[in-house]
Amino acid sequence: WALDIYLRRRGQSQELATVWQTGRAAAEQAADPVALGLALRKLAHTYAQSGRHEDARELVELAMTVVRQTGDRHALAMVHRTYGQASSLAGRHREALTHARVSLRVLQALDDPFSVASQLSSVGWNSTLLGLYEPARAHLNAALTLARKVGRLDTEANALDSLGYLAYRTGDHALAVRYYRQGADLHHRTG
Repeated sequence: WALDIYLRRRGQSQELATVWQTGRAAAEQAADPVALGLALRKLAHTYAQSGRHEDARELVELAMTVVRQTGDRHALAMVHRTYGQASSLAGRHREALTHARVSLRVLQALDDPFSVASQLSSVGWNSTLLGLYEPARAHLNAALTLARKVGRLDTEANALDSLGYLAYRTGDHALAVRYYRQGADLHHRTG
């Protein structure tokens, strides 16, 4: 887990893929479906960020199958989250929005405000990309408020960045600059 954050922030996608391929092999050998679901999900996310969209889709669908068998609703929400991220990176924004919404609903039902903040931002981002500006604004503002409440600086920075893009897309360039500056400052502080 610690390697995931470290390697992802350093942009070392090949090394990150190796870590999760190793994790997948270990989980398969141990016949541990919880660990396997996590490894598949993280490997799918890594592939999506590396432009390997079809590989990512295949792995996230496999992760979905594995996680459904465990009955772990939080893990299922995380797989939907990854499916949404992978779909968005592949330019399939409607599909991304669908998975982000499913993840959000499950996380809200599980009362996980830390993850809900992130998913509100994902729903807002994908809504923006689809031109659904009012729902996007509502989700992004809710993400920003909740991220600040629970102290999730990375989600706060992402919501500000997305609000900046939304303001840009809707023609309010001065507001876009303010949001972008606030988001950039937080990104800089959080590394």
